[in-house]
Amino acid sequence: MAANPDPNLDPNGQIRIIVAGGIMRNTVEAYFENGEWQPLPEEMNKRKYAASSVIYQDDQYRMAVIGGPGIPISLELLNLTERNGGWNEHPLELPELPELPFPELCGHVCLAYNNSLLVIGGRSYNVYFDTIYATQLTPPFQSQLLSNMPQPICYHGAVCYQDKIFIIGGTTGLATRDSVVVFDPDKVNPYEELSPLPYAVSQMATTVYNDYVYVLGGIDNEGNVLNTAIWYNLNTTNHHILPNMMTRRFGCTAVTINEAIIVMGGVDENGNQLNSAEKYNPKKKIWEHFPAMIEARGRATTVKWRI
Repeated sequence: MAANPDPNLDPNGQIRIIVAGGIMRNTVEAYFENGEWQPLPEEMNKRKYAASSVIYQDDQYRMAVIGGPGIPISLELLNLTERNGGWNEHPLELPELPELPFPELCGHVCLAYNNSLLVIGGRSYNVYFDTIYATQLTPPFQSQLLSNMPQPICYHGAVCYQDKIFIIGGTTGLATRDSVVVFDPDKVNPYEELSPLPYAVSQMATTVYNDYVYVLGGIDNEGNVLNTAIWYNLNTTNHHILPNMMTRRFGCTAVTINEAIIVMGGVDENGNQLNSAEKYNPKKKIWEHFPAMIEARGRATTVKWRI
């Protein structure tokens, strides 16, 4: 997407990456075109982790952050074009979820798709969801159940590619998955299971570059924190194991900027939240250091603002 924000709002250059929340955090910071991280003055209304976020455009460019444990299901919106008024919070009703004493939503994935917000999987306490919701991106943000997946899934990856949704790895609550499932809402039988990943993984980062989804870090079926990285070709379903990342991390986030795969934050094998970041150069096939974030952030949520 393209935008032309007021340069007075971005004194250090144009924003490229925005990272929001993390364990016990409601703060937001941005990576600018000049190579620096800076805190944004607009803090979210709630501390949010294991949430999900998207950028979408109506009359303005907006960032939407959805969910988070321990709070009622809601979304918070920040106007990125003008960045005035701070975050606005809106309740989000997902009517087909099981009735729970205090419903929450975490470990899900959100994607902007055909003028709607897709909310894919997730959990509330020990109840795992098999749902895909389509939520309007305008008030009152009404939601309808779009589909039920073959099984519940949480802490998975999901990407949109050629108008299809690829759902990657994750946990069912009983086992960690190595599955890659494609959801095509235009088909009568919309789900197809593709060739699996080379290992089971959840709480990893995923990002798309060309025809490939990169699967980065996470936790395996034995609870080990990984520094592994692979690409998976969304056309051929082939995969390739890449050099290991420099740091073991789960609950991390990733984006693709200028043909580089950038991984940020997460939690290490000792349970420490990380502010470190690293980037993979697909041409050189090496991992390199990337400027560290200001704050350590585990299970934060990230968007790329392509300017």
